[in-house]
Amino acid sequence: MKLALILEILILLIMSGCVKDHKSTFDKIPPDIRLIGENPMIVELNSMFTDPGIIATDNWDGPRTIEARTEISHNIPINGPANGSGITMSIGTFKIKYVVTDKSNNRSTSERTVKVFNKSANYAGPYLFDKTGGDLLFPNFVNHITSIECDSFINNRIIFTRISDNPQFRVFADIIGDSAIIIHEECFVDYDSLLSKERLFRIRGINTLCEILDTLQNEMTITYQTDAYYESSEFDYDFAYGNKFWKAVLYTTNTELYRFLIK
Repeated sequence: MKLALILEILILLIMSGCVKDHKSTFDKIPPDIRLIGENPMIVELNSMFTDPGIIATDNWDGPRTIEARTEISHNIPINGPANGSGITMSIGTFKIKYVVTDKSNNRSTSERTVKVFNKSANYAGPYLFDKTGGDLLFPNFVNHITSIECDSFINNRIIFTRISDNPQFRVFADIIGDSAIIIHEECFVDYDSLLSKERLFRIRGINTLCEILDTLQNEMTITYQTDAYYESSEFDYDFAYGNKFWKAVLYTTNTELYRFLIK
């Protein structure tokens, strides 16, 4: 009786080993991967990114085994753990990579494209623009060509690239509700060769007069004040900037009208 029981156990062990060898030898079918959600996936800048995930199945291994043998990685810049969820920090096109390997070392891979966009991208592009107002610092003009860029890191932020048609004057602004424009104060230092001294231009938006006039045609107007300063001393100055002291000499108030070139 005992001998028969031992023989039965030995036969079961042998059969089990044969099954495993058979599976390892003849299972050449890789797992199947199905993406959950959209591909490409569109995510707004500075919003939460979470991978929708996948459904992976195998002809032999069960769901728990496959899940434990699944690797997920991505190159999306986020404020969060590597390859995990978090707030998106930069615009661009990125990839999520999925790798699933069964116990027979059959491997499947799949990818998802993730596009992170700035909501203000609709306002980026070439423009005609006019400048009116005070012309003591910079002349007025009509139908000059410029461009507006969208910021790579802050959602709803744009960049006016030639305030007063000066390529040095790149000024950041935030779009509020597709109607208001909030211009950030910016300072620019250059050298006045005639007076052989540094001067500073300080640009400040008069934000109650900055607005998007037409969202379909991307027509907008901004009004700003430009203050001009020359370097002075700590005993006689109006403004401190860049570890230096500056004395105001002149200011102008200007309005610029922007009209999109393509739409």
